[in-house]
Amino acid sequence: MKKIAFSITIIGIFILLVLLNHSKPIINPSNLTDLQPNQKVSVTGEVLEEKYTKSSKILLINNKEIVCDLSCPKYLNKNISVLGLIDLYNSKKQIIALRIKN
Repeated sequence: MKKIAFSITIIGIFILLVLLNHSKPIINPSNLTDLQPNQKVSVTGEVLEEKYTKSSKILLINNKEIVCDLSCPKYLNKNISVLGLIDLYNSKKQIIALRIKN
């Protein structure tokens, strides 16, 4: 009986993890102020500006700030697609890049 209950619990936890990881991103949101932190978004467009900070690089696409690693290549004046999470930094919403495609 304990083995059956344990098996059902493990299967339930696995199903919950699968459902949490497969949430659909919001595609090209017009305004970040309406979105909640940690919400997935997908933004496509041309990189208009690249700014460097001490620990990251900020890309400007469609008036949205995309934060990525310093190790990411130069994307200035290129069309890219970014999958990321909304983050709040200094009372301003930014997108933390999870994946960038050319």
